[in-house]
Amino acid sequence: MATKHLPRETAIPAAEAAPRRESVSIRARAAGPDGREGVAAFPGKRPPKFR
Repeated sequence: MATKHLPRETAIPAAEAAPRRESVSIRARAAGPDGREGVAAFPGKRPPKFR
């Protein structure tokens, strides 16, 4: 859900700052428990169990 909000969050005047903000946001989500679960579920071809 947080990734869906990125376009709205990154609609800032300084276009050069948008990719940096997106990168930070995506890395933060991937490092969290849901991101780790998604990565762990993929090789086992099972649906992830997000919280």
